[in-house]
Amino acid sequence: TEKIYGVHESKVAKILNSFKIFERSLGVILSGDKGIGKSICAKLVSQRSVEAGYPTLIVNSYVPGIADYLTSITQEVVVFFDEFDKTFGAKDESRPQEEMLTLFDGLSQGKKLFIITCNEIHRLNEFLVNRPGRFHYHLRFDYPTAEEITEYLKDKLPEFAYDEISKVVDFSAKVKINYDCLRAITFELNQGSSF
Repeated sequence: TEKIYGVHESKVAKILNSFKIFERSLGVILSGDKGIGKSICAKLVSQRSVEAGYPTLIVNSYVPGIADYLTSITQEVVVFFDEFDKTFGAKDESRPQEEMLTLFDGLSQGKKLFIITCNEIHRLNEFLVNRPGRFHYHLRFDYPTAEEITEYLKDKLPEFAYDEISKVVDFSAKVKINYDCLRAITFELNQGSSF
């Protein structure tokens, strides 16, 4: 129920509109540093998908054979892999991301919308990135802009603390501030601390 900042709604609409008209599975990579909205965007896609009648599967751990299981699903479905670069990173002798390549080709039974989030794009298999046959979209998330920081703080702070907003914005030009940091800063400012 909390307000969502940034361009998430337009990204979600683009993804879902494309999925409707795609004739095969659609893959989407949401990448960027921690705390800047990738998971929120994926959750919005999932929520809107459920509203449209598509179930969402959340895959939060690697299990050998998972690709075969997901391939066997014939109905239209959203499959969400959060922090894919960590969850499906190389382990011992296994290479979980390689097992998933055929699944992501989009040629399996049933049309699927694959959403993966990752913090470190270089930790993804080279055959996933820049392969629009597997991942049609790669949406990169950046840190909040000065305008987005100002909007966030004005929404979260009482007017008496508005003098602190310009200090936070100036600081954000020197140090990257994500939404997790903004939440913590807002908490402290609401307690009467100065930035």
